[in-house]
Amino acid sequence: MKEQQHQAFLIAEVKPNGDGPARYRCLGAYKHAWCYSSAPVKAAHRFITLLKQQPNAQIVREELRSVEGKYGAFGEEEPKVPRLPCSYAMFLLHMAFNVDYDENSPSLSGCWFSATLGTFHNVLHAGAKVWKKGMSSGRLRLL
Repeated sequence: MKEQQHQAFLIAEVKPNGDGPARYRCLGAYKHAWCYSSAPVKAAHRFITLLKQQPNAQIVREELRSVEGKYGAFGEEEPKVPRLPCSYAMFLLHMAFNVDYDENSPSLSGCWFSATLGTFHNVLHAGAKVWKKGMSSGRLRLL
């Protein structure tokens, strides 16, 4: 069976360093191999559910405020965005793609989907060129 790799990107509208209007930019990128069928949609749903939890929402909002006006408008402009500017949001995305607490899931409740959950092996650089065609064999998923 061919590997079914999907990528998810955290996109937010933030102001760049200096003058200029707010722009959409990538603040986190994640890839997941062997994510197929309804798994990407379920992961997106779990991520949204995690973001709806008040403590998580507060932390993610603070992370977004902390990058406001801090980095260049595009990935190549100074000051460059670091690899992981919104670490808690990426942690939540990582959990959403790798842990399923649904008792009706064929993967069983609380099952770890990835041996790399405790690592950042699947986390891509936030400066990734998310609009580039051909990434992940054309299967590009934006969250």
